Order: sequence, then structure tokens, then C-alpha cells
Amino acid sequence: MEHQGILHLDNYYIPFKTYNIREQAPIEEGFNWYDICFYTATIDKVFGLENQTWTDYPVVPQQLEAFLNKTMLDLYQIYPFLLAMIDFEISGQYYLSDFKAKLNNWSSSKFFIGRENMKLVAKMNKDIVTFIG
Repeated sequence: MEHQGILHLDNYYIPFKTYNIREQAPIEEGFNWYDICFYTATIDKVFGLENQTWTDYPVVPQQLEAFLNKTMLDLYQIYPFLLAMIDFEISGQYYLSDFKAKLNNWSSSKFFIGRENMKLVAKMNKDIVTFIG
């Protein structure tokens, strides 16, 4: 299911979309993905960024990064999720079980996992995870 909106953040107005995606198989073990999506071209235009390569060197405006980090904490208070991620084109790339062994973090992803699942994260991956809750 898709929703559209406009985020008013400081003096900026940023259009966005949200998606709620339910994995189908197996239904008992499937995951719900909730995505908040901003078009990178829109971020560039709204914040006046130039010559940015999002896939290689993303420069997220501080206001937007703070909003996304706060959103992770707020969502976790409402519904303690297993894993949340912030990055460019990240949806569906990782599962909590991926953190049991050496993680191939191919970009600059930020990961959020509840403290109650800290034991499921290998020691070598703990430095790339923010534990919340």
C-alpha cells in the first residue's frame, strides 16, 4: 500500500512516499516492510545539493538525517521492530539473521536493532548497528 505526503522540516518541504509491503511466503514467517521514500533528485533540489552520487557518496542533509534517526526511535516505541535501515535503495536487502555472520554492508547503511536482539548480532557487526530500546 502506498501513501504520499509532504514533510515540513525546518524551512523545507519535501515530498515523500510510504509503502507497507507484506512478504507472502511463508505467511507465518514473512516480514512486514515499512518504507519511507524520498526521491534523491528531490532532496538535491530542495537542499541545493549538486554533483552528488547517492550510490557512492551519499550526503544526507543534517535535518533529514536527524528526522530519520528520530523516526526510528519513535517507531520503535510504538512497535518494537526487529531491524530498521536507513540508506539509498536499501529495502529488503537485509534481515536480522544476516547479522549472525560477517555482514556484507555494500553501502553506508545505518542499522537499528532492539537491545533485546543484541545477542543475535555477531561481535564483528556490533559496530555498524545502533541498538535501541
